[in-house]
Amino acid sequence: MVLQFKFIRPIRPPIQSRFRPMYSEGLKFPPAVEIKGGVVTLPIVRLLSSDLAAIVAQLAQRMEQAPEFFRSAPVVIDVAALSDPSGLDLASLLEQIKQ
Repeated sequence: MVLQFKFIRPIRPPIQSRFRPMYSEGLKFPPAVEIKGGVVTLPIVRLLSSDLAAIVAQLAQRMEQAPEFFRSAPVVIDVAALSDPSGLDLASLLEQIKQ
């Protein structure tokens, strides 16, 4: 017995219909959010310490080395490696990073 496979390219609807806002049944107002998928390159800052001064100093050093890397780019701040992420003053970190 010989099995044969044929690869078929999926048919996509036109772009305007793929991204048209969808209304749920019974929803009488436009949606407040839209979720789209895509491939985006994001810088990820993985925090290994909750020492705010050390984080800011090391980020400043990286910014001096490659100033365009972070310019106008969304950044993901990964706190998963911290033993106690609640000890990090995230609001203060964000305020200092924006400068």
